[in-house]
Amino acid sequence: MDITKIADFEFANTFGQAARPYDVALFASGFEMRARHIAEQVNAEFAEEVYCLGFQDERAKDAVRLENDRVISSIAGRSVISARADDADVVYRLLNDSLRGKKRPRLFIDYTSMSKQWYAAVLCWSKYNGLDIDGLSIDFMYSVGEHSRNRKGLVIRDLYSMPGCTGTVAVGKRNAVAIGLGFDSAAARVVLERLQSDEVLAFYARPGAVAGDDDAVEEFNKELLAASGVLRLPLPLRSVERAYRSLTQLVATTRSDCQVIIAPMGPKPLVLASLLTAHAFDDVACLRVSTHQNEPENVTAAGEIVGVRVQIERTPIV
Repeated sequence: MDITKIADFEFANTFGQAARPYDVALFASGFEMRARHIAEQVNAEFAEEVYCLGFQDERAKDAVRLENDRVISSIAGRSVISARADDADVVYRLLNDSLRGKKRPRLFIDYTSMSKQWYAAVLCWSKYNGLDIDGLSIDFMYSVGEHSRNRKGLVIRDLYSMPGCTGTVAVGKRNAVAIGLGFDSAAARVVLERLQSDEVLAFYARPGAVAGDDDAVEEFNKELLAASGVLRLPLPLRSVERAYRSLTQLVATTRSDCQVIIAPMGPKPLVLASLLTAHAFDDVACLRVSTHQNEPENVTAAGEIVGVRVQIERTPIV
């Protein structure tokens, strides 16, 4: 299966009169109020099967989390499925069980509050599943949120390859790291030190979720951005399609001389664009930066929804 088209998609078009119901809709319940923002705007008839993943966490009884569980499970008609943030298998099982026998399924993925591993697993399954599927489309939806700019205390635990994005080892090539920047400059420095980068490509959202976010990211990361040889790449938060195009152009011009590793941090639309870029090149890896923060941030919805449609078709046998 190959990704054949990536195009920005309006959330309002999800419910057009000509649109048939989705075969599967997948939500995630987390600890931020915006986790239920998109679910509150749909009804139970918009998809044949609706599921919600919830973080298997000691904070699962948090009041915001419980309300998110209630709202989304009322749409799903079933309880929230508890899973670890790094569990890709739970996504594979859901999709295998729900889409067996479907020739051209349609998926709706609200990745607003998902772990990177979960929505990376959706892409991985879509390309490498063993079902008799001719093609499928995935509508990824994201509720833009207002984040705190005080992200101190973010601890980098480890770095892992995302599902389907392991890349290949290129002996003798220089190491180029495309690093996503956010409000924690120390996190980016730790990742670059661990990867021992020879070249640095720094990307971040511009414009950001709210006015001034992009300037704040540049200020927090000014030492890195001012370092000799660092290439900066502002990307549009509200267009996964354009962010993907820019990243693929950058990677395409770099990979001939360097082993390219993408380590996205910052807003999820740029993480999704990074995943799609890695899927476009067999030799490019996309890493999940495993982090920990003592208190989860309760992000509120800014009101905008960013959508992108990914079309995947079976590779013809030549």
